[in-house]
Amino acid sequence: MILSAPHGVEQLRLGKKKYGEPGSLALALQVQKKTGVHLFAKTSNKGDDANFDVVSPYKEALKRYIKENGIKFLIDFHSLAAKRRIDVNFGVNWGRN
Repeated sequence: MILSAPHGVEQLRLGKKKYGEPGSLALALQVQKKTGVHLFAKTSNKGDDANFDVVSPYKEALKRYIKENGIKFLIDFHSLAAKRRIDVNFGVNWGRN
């Protein structure tokens, strides 16, 4: 299993600043520390949006890491907007992700 934290830092989406998601990277780091599973995280703004962009250096590097290490499951950490009425959301997108 691997944990992914792509939005723990500021990014650019369609040329506009997108603030980092508070707590997403910190939570991923804590889960990794407690479990010892792999962790892949964006730690600086590279002028892209790791999940939004169709092709991004983050996603390409993550795909390589997953293949090289035979990883079968990925948990992607994100913050949810305060207007959401849920605390946790699991999405599988019918196997397309």
